[in-house]
Amino acid sequence: VCIIGDFTNASPNEKALNAVRLWIDCAIKLGYVKEDHYIITHRQSQRPHYTDW
Repeated sequence: VCIIGDFTNASPNEKALNAVRLWIDCAIKLGYVKEDHYIITHRQSQRPHYTDW
């Protein structure tokens, strides 16, 4: 699961975070995610002088 956007100056909004929480809760209830799961986060750093091709 990922939240896509430019979060350089702000975090994802509460609506997006709640959607992820609800998805995880649903996945636990359906047996796709263990109740004692853990979350690994990743953030892409901004590359200076990067241009889209």
